[in-house]
Amino acid sequence: MNIILGGGISGLLLASLNKEESLILELQHEVGGLFATEEISGTNISIIPPIVSNPNFMEGLKYHEYNPRIISEKSKYLEDKICKECETFPLWLDFTGRKFWIDNFSEIISNLSKGVKIINEYPIIIKDKKIITNKGRSVIFDKIHNTISRKELFKLVGYNDPSLKSVSAFITILITKGEKEWDVYINGDTGIVFSHIIRKNIESDIFVNYIYSFFTSRLPDIKKVFSDLKRTHIFSRDEILAYRSHVIKDAILYGTPSIELDFIKNCGRLGLWKNISLEEAVDLVRKC
Repeated sequence: MNIILGGGISGLLLASLNKEESLILELQHEVGGLFATEEISGTNISIIPPIVSNPNFMEGLKYHEYNPRIISEKSKYLEDKICKECETFPLWLDFTGRKFWIDNFSEIISNLSKGVKIINEYPIIIKDKKIITNKGRSVIFDKIHNTISRKELFKLVGYNDPSLKSVSAFITILITKGEKEWDVYINGDTGIVFSHIIRKNIESDIFVNYIYSFFTSRLPDIKKVFSDLKRTHIFSRDEILAYRSHVIKDAILYGTPSIELDFIKNCGRLGLWKNISLEEAVDLVRKC
């Protein structure tokens, strides 16, 4: 049995290539990872915006060109604000060049998950070709394909790789009304909790806004996010119709893995521990 850790895009793709012999262990009840959707104010919204530079990396994608109007303030401080140790930022924080917004990613995720064996459990012990899950299930494996955080996986098998480091992201998703003069707003001011806002029209005068607040230790306060939105005159309370928030523990990755385990094949962004794009992740999974 091939065990796949993680039911994000990488895990679903791996399982779809060999459905009969693969089993996904996924903590969340919804598959899709960062591209899973939830209903907010009557609209299905993905956890992060499905923006790519190459829209032809998968079959069946429907998309439209996303040419954001960008406003940037105090951008020279952005590196210190987000990650002083990072050599570069991931491509999903780069909005220059041609970009495309995938419109039917929830449909793609649904199609990938059809016929795939998934259990909503996660491993707590990996030893002697056996996985013990949080619900006491014992699973014998021939090979593990890992798409979850490499740091978390190493803890399960008793290893510590201090070279693996990351920055987390607190994402606030706002549904708002009213037009703005920008689609992407970037702020490097260290006194402002958020750094990026990505905005898209979803119907008539209604917009979805993804607000990124990066952190390494203390989780940002949602009240601070709203306070800074008001203080910077981005949104007023009257403009906000609904909101949700999510934490991405390992959003920006840095450091080079120094440990490899022969019974585990690491795949995807978190498994490889690289800030690769969605397109790159899909391409590499096919070779994993």
